[in-house]
Amino acid sequence: MSGDPWNSEVWRPSAVSLRETRRGDAYAVRIIVEPSAAGGAVWDQLSRKLISAEQDVLLDGGASIRRVQDDVFEVVSGGEDVLDSLSWSLNVTVVEAVEAVGTGGAVKLRILGERKPPFDKQVDVTH
Repeated sequence: MSGDPWNSEVWRPSAVSLRETRRGDAYAVRIIVEPSAAGGAVWDQLSRKLISAEQDVLLDGGASIRRVQDDVFEVVSGGEDVLDSLSWSLNVTVVEAVEAVGTGGAVKLRILGERKPPFDKQVDVTH
């Protein structure tokens, strides 16, 4: 499952994300770990690999990963390489953490939605 940030079953840039990030605007993708009991272990894996910016926020190159709930994370990026950073964090960094926790596909990721600021207004994207 890991390896190529653009060839993944987890996340590919949608038409909405391509339109909304044309000028390098910030963009976020919210994901959930299933089963939810594995969320803490996935976060622990991420915390071992990445730099902590503040409580429940990790830095991954040009993106940040924020823990919203025990099993829900939000990956946020902005700037000219916003989609590259999001793709790398979602399809490589988070996937590797999931694979380290759940062998044999026992732990999975699912996209909950995508959005651009203001972050209090959720825009769901059908995948």
